Order: sequence, then structure tokens, then C-alpha cells
Amino acid sequence: MNEGLNIFDLIDSFSLDYSDIEIWVSDDRSFYLDYLKAIDITEKQDNFIKAYKRHLCNVSKACRKVNIHRSTYYDWKNKSDSFSNLVDSAREEMYDDIESILLNKIIVEGNTRLLMFYASTRMKDRGYGSTVIVKGDNRLIQGYSNKYSGMTIEQLDSKISELQDFKQ
Repeated sequence: MNEGLNIFDLIDSFSLDYSDIEIWVSDDRSFYLDYLKAIDITEKQDNFIKAYKRHLCNVSKACRKVNIHRSTYYDWKNKSDSFSNLVDSAREEMYDDIESILLNKIIVEGNTRLLMFYASTRMKDRGYGSTVIVKGDNRLIQGYSNKYSGMTIEQLDSKISELQDFKQ
């Protein structure tokens, strides 16, 4: 190995990802400590992030696992961009996993209830947004809306005829 090359150069030159390096750090303590220094987090913060992932991004459970107060977590999050970015990344990874599970249930299993939920939350720009209607007695009723929801049956029939004529 080149004498002028250090751990910081390695991380920069290979654009190493936090998850890519976990195997290495578990085998070599000095490498692990250098790595934590390079990404600007402490060992306790690293332990928190691991617990956070294991407990599905539940802050309270991760705090208990590493024996810190919840306020310590928020202090770290507010004061350390590196820590905050790693926590946010872990949460986004979990969201990606959840979305993959939802899409599998929608596409493979044909779950129409999840399809409606997914469309109303992720496809608002296509007219599937969820709306909330407030009644006079302060109760909330949730309904689904799209660009045709305000039309009468006659208007919808007319629109269908229009589209059929256009198709021909």
C-alpha cells in the first residue's frame, strides 16, 4: 500500500457507502475508529444508527438499546450533519422497503385496497388525491377524488361517448 494514502483518501477515492464498510469495521477496530472519525460520528452514534435500523427506525427503542436519553438523540441530530444524514438515510431505506412490499402486494397479489391507498397517496398529480371534507358538526369524512368526481352520471356518460367517438 502507498505510504501517502490514508483511510480518508480510501473513503474518498472509492466513494464507500456506510453499509459497504460494515464488514471491514467489524474485523479491524483501528480501521473502525478511523472510519468513524472520517464520517464524523462517534461510536455511540454509530451504535444508535445500527439499533435504529434493527428497530425499524423507532427512536425510543434505539435510544433504550444504546442507553441514551431521547433528548441526546435530538441533540446529535441537530448538531451533527453527518449523524442526521445517516439517520435520514436509514429512514429512507426503510420507506423504500415498505414501498417495495406495498407494490408487490398490489401487483403480484392484486390487493385492490392497497392499490387505492397507493394511488391516493402517491398519484395525486394524476387526480387520485384524497380529500378531507369538514362537516358542520366538526366530524371529518375522508373521500377519494379525481377530475371526474364532481360530474353527474349524465356528464360522465357524455364524456364516455366523447372518448369513444375520439377513439373511432
